[in-house]
Formats: sequence, structure tokens, C-alpha cells
Amino acid sequence: MSANWKKGLKLCLKYSSVLFFAIAIYFVYKQIDKIGADKILHSIFSIPEANIAWGVFFVAIGYLSLSLYDFLALKYIDRKMSVLRVMAASMCGFAVSNNVGHAYISGASVRYDFYSSWGLTGGDILKMIGFSTLTYVLGVGLLLDFSLIFSPADNVSPLYLYGSGAIITLAFLAYWFFIIVPKRTLRFKKVVLPAPSQKMTLLQFILGAMDMLLVALVCYMVMRSSLNLSFLHFLSLFMIAQFIGLSTQVPGGIGVFEALFLGLLPEHVEDQSGILASLIVFRILYYFIPLAVAGVCMLMYHIRPVRQAIFGKDNPACDSEGHEVL
Repeated sequence: MSANWKKGLKLCLKYSSVLFFAIAIYFVYKQIDKIGADKILHSIFSIPEANIAWGVFFVAIGYLSLSLYDFLALKYIDRKMSVLRVMAASMCGFAVSNNVGHAYISGASVRYDFYSSWGLTGGDILKMIGFSTLTYVLGVGLLLDFSLIFSPADNVSPLYLYGSGAIITLAFLAYWFFIIVPKRTLRFKKVVLPAPSQKMTLLQFILGAMDMLLVALVCYMVMRSSLNLSFLHFLSLFMIAQFIGLSTQVPGGIGVFEALFLGLLPEHVEDQSGILASLIVFRILYYFIPLAVAGVCMLMYHIRPVRQAIFGKDNPACDSEGHEVL
């Protein structure tokens, strides 16, 4: 491939997220215009308080469980750290990466800000990010595979659904074969990772799937009064929309996820205003509020006396001569 073709391809990939975002926002705008903004606003305030409360509960459980990504990654690189430090770094990192997009970069920068003050080198942090990214991909793939095969959406071609599920299943079988073979390595850009053990790989699948299941529960609990579908049926719609939305690299899949979810709904679903209102509330609960909380936490973290009062004295990684290691 010539240099011009490579340059053109990179530009297309770079700006494709902008195109996807624009198309999705246009679709959502047309839906709002069709339903009526006043009706959607009324539907937002009509969501039962119990549904909101359950949504908040699963948001809290979900973000607490996100710290398990970093605990597992620390175990993988054979490092230990206090629970409070890991929870602060991981939850702030995920709150930012969930909204900003390009999680490998945005999540790494937040974690580096925290962990570099607490004894981890830049290499350690990159390995953690690579390992956690793999955990997320495995979990999303597992839950997507399950939802495609066992509870397919009504208005999507079964050939596409079962075919996609079969491809993911074959990819998982190939990955397990890769894990079983000793002394293999994984490469994420410039980060080289020794293949994790079979036990740790199983934990990665479970943790990643649990993470996405909790996200789906937040959305379902907020939406259940407007959507007359079983959770398994809802899960298939949610995972397809979430997977494609995140694949576009639009920050947080905003607009893309909502447009896809509305497009995948069965034709007999009548309460379109309630569903769109629920999607807005879901976005606020799971994305915007945690981001605001993370912003406050990171601001407090950068006030040295506050940071040391909460987390103890900084202990940056040093070499044998006492110089800080980046």
C-alpha cells in the first residue's frame, strides 16, 4: 500500500467518528422532533422514583466493581497497593474514559497521574492499561456473544446475528488455545504482555461480562416502565447498540448508542417518548454524574495536603540512586 493510501486511510479513520456522531445526532434530533421535546421532558419526570433509585444503586455497584479491573491488573504485574488508592484511581479513570472515548489514552493519563505518585513506573501503568483493556474486550465479547445467540433481536437478520455470534465464539476458542500454549506474549501497540494464566483469563471473562451486565441493568431499571420486554431481550438490543456505539470511537458512544437502540426496538413498542427519556436519564446517571464526581476527586487529589491526608505520603518509583523513574 502506497504512502498516500495509508495517509488517506488514517485520515478517514480519524474523522469517521465525527461523521458517525453527526449522523446519529441527526437521527436522534428527528426522533425528538417527531415525538416533541415537551412530551419527552414530561416523560423524564414521569419515570418512577423507584426506577431511578434502582438505577443509582446499580451505578454505584458498577463503579465500585470497576476497581476490580485495576486490582486484577496489579496482581498480573505482581504489585500491591492499598484499596483506597486503587479505588480512587480506577473509578476516576473509568469515569473519564467512559465519557471522553479513546479509553486506552484517556484512562492511561488519569491512572498515570495517580499511580506515578504511588510507586508505579510508566511501564507498570502501561501494562495495567493493556491488561485491563483486554479484560474489557473479553467481557464485552462474551456478553455480546451470549445475547446474539440466546436472545436475538426481532428486527435484525438471524443470519447476521447467529453468524456474528459464531465468529465471536470461534475467536474465543482461538484465544483459549493461544492461552493454553506456554510462553506466548500479547502486544498492544508498543506494550508487550506475557499471556495471562488460564485462571486469570477466566477471571477476565467474568469481570468484563459482569461490568457490562451492571451497565445494562442501570439502563433497564430506568427504562422498564416504558419497555415491555424481558431483560434477556433487552440485553440483546443493548449489547448490539453499545458495541457498535463504542466501536465508532465517538466519546461514550453518545448519540450513536441512542440512535441504534431506538432503531433496533421492535415495531410494537409504542412508548417512544418514555424510552428516549429513559436513555437520557441513563446517560446522566451512568456517564455525566460520575464524570462530575471524578472531576471533584481529581481536583482534591491535586491539592497536596488533601491528597496526603487521604492517601498518605507520595512514594514515586525511584531507581537505585534515588531518581524518580517515569
